Amino acid sequence: MSVLSLDELRKLPDPQPLDAGIYFLWEGEELVYVGKSANLLERSARQHCVNRYASDRTYAERHTAIPHDRMTALVIESGRVQSPRLKYLLRDTEQEYIDAYQPRWNADDSNGGTVGTR
Repeated sequence: MSVLSLDELRKLPDPQPLDAGIYFLWEGEELVYVGKSANLLERSARQHCVNRYASDRTYAERHTAIPHDRMTALVIESGRVQSPRLKYLLRDTEQEYIDAYQPRWNADDSNGGTVGTR
């Protein structure tokens, strides 16, 4: 899989229920974070609302909300059936985008995300 240009990333759709793939958080036109998830909508909600709910203290203590105004998604797989290779494909693809664009929140270890390069 080749890395898409920033213009191509901006045109990606919003995630749908049960989509698995790579997500891109934007502040205006700036790509601020690249992440991966087997459930993009659930992960998006956590990124946006972390620290809001006391019932999820452990997650909130390990993560900082990433400010963003929109999210786009590179869907790698749709539906409930997931291939055994999905975890590795997501990890490798996520790292390719982080290496290519070096979003500022990926470089900040406080958000609990992927930091650094391979």
